[in-house]
Parts: sequence; C-alpha cells; structure tokens
Amino acid sequence: MKKIISFCFLFIIVISSVSAQQLGKRKVADGVKVALPKDFTKMTDDDIVVRYYTHKKPLALYTSEDRNIGFGFNIASVSWQFTDLELLRKFYKATVLSMFNKVDLINEGVKTVNGQEYAFLEFTSNVDRIKNYFYVQYIIVHDRIFVFHMMCPVQGKQKWAPVAHEVMESIKVNPNKLRKLEVPKQVEPEPRPVPTEPKTPTKPKDPAQQEDVPTFR
Repeated sequence: MKKIISFCFLFIIVISSVSAQQLGKRKVADGVKVALPKDFTKMTDDDIVVRYYTHKKPLALYTSEDRNIGFGFNIASVSWQFTDLELLRKFYKATVLSMFNKVDLINEGVKTVNGQEYAFLEFTSNVDRIKNYFYVQYIIVHDRIFVFHMMCPVQGKQKWAPVAHEVMESIKVNPNKLRKLEVPKQVEPEPRPVPTEPKTPTKPKDPAQQEDVPTFR
C-alpha cells in the first residue's frame, strides 16, 4: 500500500512538472507578462481579421499550432470610473449571458493574482451549435478595463481548463506601464482592386518621343 501511495504521489509530481515545463514566460505587452504554452504563436493582423471578423485590433492574440486554442489581451471599449471589481463582474456576467444562446457558468468571483485584484468568469457557451470554453479575467487600471481571456472548443475543456487556470494565475502587470499603454490602430483588411473598364486605345506616340519605361517579362 505504501508503495502504491508513493508511486501515485510521484506520478502527480511528474505530471505537475511536465505541465509547468510546457509554459514559458511571454511579454505580451509593455508591462504585462504571462506564462503561455510554448507552442503558442502571436497572430498576425491578417489572421485576426479572418479569424475574428473584426477591425478592432486587440493588444495581443496568441494561438496554438492547430489554431483551436486562443489567448488574448485587450482594453475594453468602455471606461470604468470605479474600483469595485464585484460590480464589474456582475456587469460582464450580464453581458456574457446576453451574448450567447446558452451559458453554463462554472465559476466566478474576485481574486488576487501576484498582488493585483481581478474579477473573473469561467463558463461554457453555445451559439449557432458552436460550443466553447472560456476563462476571462478583468483588471481595472486608471479607469480602464484590461481583459485577459483564454478559450477552446468545449471538447478540449478537460485538457485545457487546468492550463487556463495556470495561465491566468501567472499574469503579472505593471500598473504604471499599463497606464501609458495605447490602444492599437484598427485592423484594416487589404483593399480589393476595383475592376475598371478598359480604356480606349490611343494612338501610339512617335518612337522617338516615347519615354524610357522598363518592361517586365
């Protein structure tokens, strides 16, 4: 029996260390550091437009190799002239409930992470037969709301929910630097060329008067 208990204890330690090794510290913005899975890569502006159908550029978006898991950091579009995180949590809870067809709340509250107070919501959502798992964390800095979120398809919740907890517990922010953080410019999709009618051919110039224009083959 003692050998079995010792083996189980060792197994838990090994699993925990493997999980920790899979995360690496990233500077996702000036004054913000987070431990993310090492295979996560930063999304390009084109990826953001295609994936999120939005022109509002987040401060940072990272995704897994298979593009199914995402982590984001952004400034909320509304300002908050209070420091009441409990009130803020209730506000965003109501917003989340109105956004999706169905929401199953897993956990919510206010907690301290590395010396800073955050409100958080953990839930699964259904919209148009798409089911996702979300962990969202909010912090108020100088009347601005900064939002961290991690999401995955609900089928991956058992695997990724513990990772989301670990990621959110790793967040470290410098309020003085966050105060100076600027909202990034909007993401604009590449404009498509507008077809034009062919121009009426004109009489060619005299070869002696033609400009020296390079030709490409």
